[in-house]
Amino acid sequence: AAAAIAAVAWLARGDIAFGLKKTTTQLADVRAGGIGDARTQVYKDTWRLFRQHPVYGSGWHSFAHAFRVVQSFDYRLQTEQKIPTVFFEAHNDWLQLLAELGLVGAGLSLAAIVGIARAAPWREWRRAPVFELVAGIGCVGLMACVDFPFACPAVVVTAWTLIMTAAAIAYDRRRQAQAA
Repeated sequence: AAAAIAAVAWLARGDIAFGLKKTTTQLADVRAGGIGDARTQVYKDTWRLFRQHPVYGSGWHSFAHAFRVVQSFDYRLQTEQKIPTVFFEAHNDWLQLLAELGLVGAGLSLAAIVGIARAAPWREWRRAPVFELVAGIGCVGLMACVDFPFACPAVVVTAWTLIMTAAAIAYDRRRQAQAA
């Protein structure tokens, strides 16, 4: 396994070096008072969008249109574009969910997750392979804090399939334990 990781790292060394250099430059820009890659400013503006419609949000899949109203920075100045940048995603799925669906939609989404989690006792969720399935979804959830993986329908379908598979396994184990 270590040899495979080393081989992949060696083959991707140019891309890795480019990514590290870009990230270092963006972090230095943020520390110097710049906007880095604009995400922090997009997050602030998305939060303002949420604050305008905190209860029901601006509407499902409305971000690309609603964000233009609160966009406070002309991003084309940073990228030398001729036309203003249009953001279709907030680069933070959780913040975008809050802005689009408000507290009601976010609460209903959380209630769905809690309902699924209650399918089985916590100890069943911590056993293999359920734990691994949930950990994988958790990693995608963490990625959603800085990107928008849930904008891809295939990721959404895969995530729900994995979480429901994990719930079914955990629930089945609970039923087997009760029958014994």
